Amino acid sequence: MPQNLNELNDRQQTYYDWLTSYKAVNKKAQGVLPQSIIDAHKEISTTWKNGLKPLQSEQRQLFDQTKKKLNDLKRLLASGKYKVCFGLFKGVSQAIPLLSLQQQQQLQRDFDSVSEKIADISDWEHYIATPRKQELLLSVNALAAEPLDDPNAQADKVKHFRKIWNSLGHADEAIDKELNEQFNIACEQAFVPCRLFYAEQEKLRATHLVTRNEIISDATKLAETFKNNESDSSSIDFKALDGKLNKLKQRQQAGEVDRQEYQTLFKVFKNTLQPIKNAIKTFHDTNITKKQSLIEEATQQLACEDVYQAIEAVKNLQQQWRKIGFLGSNQESKLWQRFRAINDQVFAKREQAKSEQQAELSQVAENFLLSLAVIEASIKGVAVTYHEKSSFVKAKEQANALLNQVIANKPVIKSVAIKVEDLIAQLTTKIAQLDIEQENKSWQSVFSLLEKLASSNSSISAEDIVNDDAYQDLTSFWQKRLVEQCLLTTEANKESRDEKTLVLEILAQVSSPAEYSQQRMAVQVGLMQEQMQSSAIIDLQQSFVDWLALGKLESTDVTLLGRLQKIFIA
Repeated sequence: MPQNLNELNDRQQTYYDWLTSYKAVNKKAQGVLPQSIIDAHKEISTTWKNGLKPLQSEQRQLFDQTKKKLNDLKRLLASGKYKVCFGLFKGVSQAIPLLSLQQQQQLQRDFDSVSEKIADISDWEHYIATPRKQELLLSVNALAAEPLDDPNAQADKVKHFRKIWNSLGHADEAIDKELNEQFNIACEQAFVPCRLFYAEQEKLRATHLVTRNEIISDATKLAETFKNNESDSSSIDFKALDGKLNKLKQRQQAGEVDRQEYQTLFKVFKNTLQPIKNAIKTFHDTNITKKQSLIEEATQQLACEDVYQAIEAVKNLQQQWRKIGFLGSNQESKLWQRFRAINDQVFAKREQAKSEQQAELSQVAENFLLSLAVIEASIKGVAVTYHEKSSFVKAKEQANALLNQVIANKPVIKSVAIKVEDLIAQLTTKIAQLDIEQENKSWQSVFSLLEKLASSNSSISAEDIVNDDAYQDLTSFWQKRLVEQCLLTTEANKESRDEKTLVLEILAQVSSPAEYSQQRMAVQVGLMQEQMQSSAIIDLQQSFVDWLALGKLESTDVTLLGRLQKIFIA
């Protein structure tokens, strides 16, 4: 039996020849051939027919394909697409001998027509390809003589030239073989720098292989350290561990190695660090869940009506956020931006509330300042005299009442409170000044009348004193004391009055005349002893009244009154 299409036609003819001979013998035998011959004939015929079925099926399929290719060739030739026709025609030429004689006869006309046109085109191909191949050969020789700086670019250029060469087809038969040999030699010469470069690259890949093995060794050590501490996850610094892992990944860019070696090394590297990656991922996922929960809590604070309570809650959430571990750079940044945006919204509500509160406070402050302006206007232009003291006292009372209102208002508007307090201080100073001036005036009247009594040796009557203009400016207390003084008839002891004068000067810390220095010292010592035994408060006015009560005034007392006047009149 034939084993392929190349054997089919020859074996098929042999079978046909045998079959013709058998039929001739069987005709001459006129039916007397032995049954074994007939059975053998039948067996051979059956086996042959059954055995040829696969090859005949393949032959029919080849026939259909060849017929289609011939139709394609006719179409391509008609459209002027000659380049592709050569390869297609070559396939058809190789298929025709494999077909049966009957199939060949069916395709012969189309095959002859296409063959004729291909022959014509082939002549044109030689005409076109020869000069172009010669030109391309010059380019390759130039590239070999002056290689490019980049070996990869040089290799690509050689490949490009060879691709163009193969696409040009055949040159003239006389020189085609020679051109092909010269082109191959030139390509080899042009590729020499590339081969040297690739040899160097091979050495580098060997160095890179050593480096990558060192990286895998470091990765193994890190994995072993992690495994030893894995049972106590609280002692693991996952952020530092993640940093070490990233550094190892960066070191993986250690240069090229052979692709097969790379795949093996990468698989080992990946499998070695996978437990660490899984642990870090679990750690990050847990922290992501915690921080997402904080984001939800922060979001709830946006609905809280008490802005300041919301602010405190958000600040507490920020502290919790800081205590939660790292999430990985990507997720950390994303979640932080979300959390921060919500925080900003809560703080923005506080700013809005502050703004509204500030507007309210501004209005309240304006009202307070208006009241303050009314008080200031009430004393504007008022003469600073004792007779107008009541105006200043009233203004002070109003200012104190206003200050109480300012303090009672929360939060206290300090700027307004300071202005009110300044006004109160000014009024207090003026009132105190008026009191001092009035008191000085009163004392001046007292001493003026006392000096009149002393100068007249108490001959002035009480009626004369009462009718004096200075008497009218006195308080009832001093009016009564002066009348009593006028009625005194007892003469004072001069030494007692001198000593009492020194006592008053000592108590008032007013200097005494130089001639009384020794007496003053003695009085001062006795006075100190008396004060140590008594806790009574020093009352200069009562001491002066006691001084007057020592007896009626004499002309000699005018000098003493002058000394005492310095104590009471500023």
